[in-house]
Amino acid sequence: MIRNFLFVLSILVSSQTASYAQSNLRKQDLCPDYREIDPLKECLTVTSYAELAEIIDNAPSGSEVTLCPFFIRKVTSIKPITIKKGVRVQCARTAPDEFCTLIGLGNHIVIDTAEDTMWQGLSFRGSNDHAVLVSAEVENAESATHTFCHTSFLENTRTKDTRGGSLMLEKSAGTVNIVDCLFKENYSKTFGAAIYSRASQLNIINTVFLKNKCIGFGPALYVAIGGSVMIKSSSFLNNKGRDGHDTVFNPGNGTSIYEDGFKNKVNDGDCRGVFNIAKESCFVFEKSPPSAFPTNHPTKISTSRPTMIPSQKLTARITMTPSLSSHHSSQ
Repeated sequence: MIRNFLFVLSILVSSQTASYAQSNLRKQDLCPDYREIDPLKECLTVTSYAELAEIIDNAPSGSEVTLCPFFIRKVTSIKPITIKKGVRVQCARTAPDEFCTLIGLGNHIVIDTAEDTMWQGLSFRGSNDHAVLVSAEVENAESATHTFCHTSFLENTRTKDTRGGSLMLEKSAGTVNIVDCLFKENYSKTFGAAIYSRASQLNIINTVFLKNKCIGFGPALYVAIGGSVMIKSSSFLNNKGRDGHDTVFNPGNGTSIYEDGFKNKVNDGDCRGVFNIAKESCFVFEKSPPSAFPTNHPTKISTSRPTMIPSQKLTARITMTPSLSSHHSSQ
């Protein structure tokens, strides 16, 4: 009996230690610096969705792919890009408002790998399905870490009766980091218009959720039973969901870290924070005025015309880098 007690106690202590470790994560430890603008940065010009698929598919496992800013369309008939290896995809920051923008129907990216990935400076827009799906169907997928830095999910509209919206994280998605990102005007007919997470650990840092809407609960974030989430220094503004639960919704006991001490701000709904139906309680974030969101967000996109690609950036940069597993192991 004493042995069983000690075993249970060790599990509780280890789980609390893991949660505390997640709360100590810093964005500079997860994402490369993205402040510097370099008009002459060496990068690869992409002119079509098929060309982008070929570049990523040909990149060696553990490599870094640097892309010149683009604005390309995807149609439903084209098979989505499926990531089967560890890769770091970065959009070169050659101007303040230029990003690598994918717009169009269906899944833009499907991630199904047991290796770590990183995505920086991309924008997923106008999908009628999960713009990004971390399906995690391969063996040992739960051991991977997937990090999204300075990335935006805009105006993705999912009208299917199944769960989820612009970013879908399945049960074996492992650890997912969302850092300096923007989720704006995404819609789901069910739950989780911006993010629906079944991942074992989801970390959200310095991210804005603005005007996301769903018929069900959790327009900004729906955390399924068994998933855990850490949120800090993030803002939730004008999101609309069911029964006034207009921010983050958790139907189980999995979520553990989301207190006001992490400087989250919200001005939505009756439950101004995380509603936990299992405990029938609302964990309230700090209230902020409607205008309290960045006017020059790092994932802001140009409102004029599709990005023009400088003609001199015709070179490719695909370099081998150490696997991201080092980030994962440090967490």
